[in-house]
Amino acid sequence: MQLGYLLIILSALETGGTSAAFVNTETLESCEARSVAVRKILEAGKVDIKLMKCVPSDLVFKKFSHDGAAEAPRRRFVVSLGEDSVAVREEPDEAACTAADEADAKVYCVTSTQVLQP
Repeated sequence: MQLGYLLIILSALETGGTSAAFVNTETLESCEARSVAVRKILEAGKVDIKLMKCVPSDLVFKKFSHDGAAEAPRRRFVVSLGEDSVAVREEPDEAACTAADEADAKVYCVTSTQVLQP
């Protein structure tokens, strides 16, 4: 895929841990506009937003859908954030994911119902 922008949304789960949502956009302007809209919705729902950031990325995620999200399987990812970059890898091992999170303040162990496309 051509380089675009990825909106990364990290929020606290009521059960503990961190949830992630990823939104692919073509431009920084569209990413920032989506960020504003999503923030309003989440804040109205009293969601504890831990991080919301637009970064250049060629990563592609399956679109998030609220339909069936509560029942959808959650995947574990390690998200590493730089100033203007992001690396995301699926990490099925909870202990390895947690260890990566605890070792670096810019690394997050998250779960998501979305799928990282190859």
